[in-house]
Amino acid sequence: MLLKKSGSLVVVLLLTGSGVLGQAGWSVAHSPGTVCALQGASVVLPCTYTYPSPYQVMKTIWFRVIKNQETNLELLSEYSGHWTYIGNRMNNCSLRITDLKNSYALEYRFRFETDISGGRFTGKPGVQLLVTDLRVMVNPDTVTDGQSVILTCNTTCTLTGSPAFIWYRDGSPLSFTSQEHQFTASREDRGSYTCAVKGYELLPSSPVILSVTYGPKDTSLSVSPSGEIVEGSSVTLTCSSDANPPVQRYTWFKNNRAVASWTGSGLNHTITKILSEDSGQYYCEARNQNGAENSAAVTIDVQYPPRNTSVSVSPSGEIMAGSSVTLTCSSDANPPVQRYTWFKNNRAVASWTGSGLNHTITKILSEDSGQYYCETQNQRGTQNSSAVTIDVQYAPKNTSISVSPSGEIMAGSSVTLTCSSDANPPVQRYTWFKNNRAVASWTGSGLNHTITNIVSEDSGQYYCETRNQHGTQNSSAAVTVDVQFAPKDTSVSVSPSGEIVEGRSVNLTCSSDANPSVQNYTWYKKNETGVWQAGSAPNLNFPNFRSWNRGQYYCEAQNRHGAQNSTGLTVSYAAVANYKHDLAYIITGTCALAALLIVIVLAVCRRCHSVKEAKLNTEILQDAACAVYANVPGRTASTAPPGKTVPGTVEAEHSNAQRPHSQDQEEVQYASVQKPAPPGEEDVQYASIRFSRSGAAPRSTVPTSEAVIYSTVAKGNT
Repeated sequence: MLLKKSGSLVVVLLLTGSGVLGQAGWSVAHSPGTVCALQGASVVLPCTYTYPSPYQVMKTIWFRVIKNQETNLELLSEYSGHWTYIGNRMNNCSLRITDLKNSYALEYRFRFETDISGGRFTGKPGVQLLVTDLRVMVNPDTVTDGQSVILTCNTTCTLTGSPAFIWYRDGSPLSFTSQEHQFTASREDRGSYTCAVKGYELLPSSPVILSVTYGPKDTSLSVSPSGEIVEGSSVTLTCSSDANPPVQRYTWFKNNRAVASWTGSGLNHTITKILSEDSGQYYCEARNQNGAENSAAVTIDVQYPPRNTSVSVSPSGEIMAGSSVTLTCSSDANPPVQRYTWFKNNRAVASWTGSGLNHTITKILSEDSGQYYCETQNQRGTQNSSAVTIDVQYAPKNTSISVSPSGEIMAGSSVTLTCSSDANPPVQRYTWFKNNRAVASWTGSGLNHTITNIVSEDSGQYYCETRNQHGTQNSSAAVTVDVQFAPKDTSVSVSPSGEIVEGRSVNLTCSSDANPSVQNYTWYKKNETGVWQAGSAPNLNFPNFRSWNRGQYYCEAQNRHGAQNSTGLTVSYAAVANYKHDLAYIITGTCALAALLIVIVLAVCRRCHSVKEAKLNTEILQDAACAVYANVPGRTASTAPPGKTVPGTVEAEHSNAQRPHSQDQEEVQYASVQKPAPPGEEDVQYASIRFSRSGAAPRSTVPTSEAVIYSTVAKGNT
């Protein structure tokens, strides 16, 4: 009888034994007589006994029987701690044995002793204990997917009590509980099988492998590293597949073309220093003897900073000012370029985020010319393109002239006119104009027009014309070249130009070429008595020309750069009019003598009154017949030098000392009227005043401070 008590398997044996020899009522019973239990489990060997009254049980003993040899369990060390008497002294004599071992599989007997001598009883035969383990049998242990398999949990004896079985695959309990189970195998059934008796789950059988062979299943591809893949890094593709037998060959495909194949365990495909060209769709094929399967494709996206960055210009030919120009920045980048920045002459001019790869300049100007490049940027880095030249072409503009030297321009110096113009292509031809007439033209770089040894004739209004293939332009304003020079070609002209008649008006004009204009004119008259200044204006005018105005005249013209004298011009008049002049001299001389007499009388009176200091001022007496020119003592009225006689002039001789007196000089001439004769003739004296003195006459006592005027009226030669 199999009983479960306190987690132990108890076997109760009821056996009929023999009592005290020859007496009834003595017995030991075991039922069943054989007990099958699991190795490692606990078992109860059931036992009952009887004895007649009034005996009392004093002692109980269990024996191990080997070859009919009984040994008290209390004396066996290998049983120490593994058996317990669980009966009593009435009628229960059951025994529990724990942690069963194969060595415990023996016969066991029970004996009890009473309080009467000889009153004991041993149950024979005893109870037989069998110990078994669990063994799984898989038949067959290797199958192909779809074949039938039988699982059996075998024991060496039939477990007492017909317990339930529990099955495990790879440690997981299965749904069936029979000792034997048959099913159709699939790849999911492969694994390690064990069985156990319910209630003794901790005492499972040893595992047995069921091998189910099948072609590759669940083939997949993984990438390491799993995140972003940067160019230059190492990437490993791993092909995973469930197959039995294991995959025998892996083949790698990129964009549906095989790129690698390995036999055996080559489930990895490693790309060292991966390049952008390695980007693509990858999958693997796993194959064994039962079939093949492809993985799903995975995308390898190799990221890298911008490269091969370049700029293109549209239109590609000549770029004219005012047209529209588009610069396009091209770059190979992954991820795509996130920011474009445009530079002109190394300075940023525009920046766009996203797809702004174009930079358009509408109505382009010359100022937009320069070196352009673009910078492309993504999260992996940046790259600049090579620079392209934007050469905006246009007709000449801002044309102007400059003069060097910039100050006064002196005749004889070198002057350079420079024509400046902004043009692209550069000015190909310069043409120079003076007073609206072309004076020079150069092709190429002849922007300068140099006048060496400049002369006054080079003065004028200058401008330049610049020309290139796109048009022409004149300088915005003409410049004046004003050549300055000292007076030159100075000359004297007389008006009227014919015969000069005395008493008529005569005008002498001084002409000179000068820049700036003549600032000072000086007239000089020259005759046999010398040269003296005659005027200081451009014209020398004689309203009433007289004989004494005759002579050689010249002028000096002066500006801030210098002076020049003209050649002399001799002014004379016709001889037919000489009689009129003679009459004029006679009248003039007579008037002068009368005036002299008055002066003498006044002088004598003053001396009589002991005048210490006398001054004589002579007035000019004029009437219709004569003209008297008076001189203040010590000073002449004309521009002639002192001591010289000027025609038509009354000259005073002034003495600050007493005149010397001698016996040889009885007569002193104080004044005379004289007409100068024409060249080759003698002068004619018309009148004179003389004083005669005797030797005994006393010397003059006129004080030295007293002035005495002596006059001579004469007509001199020029």
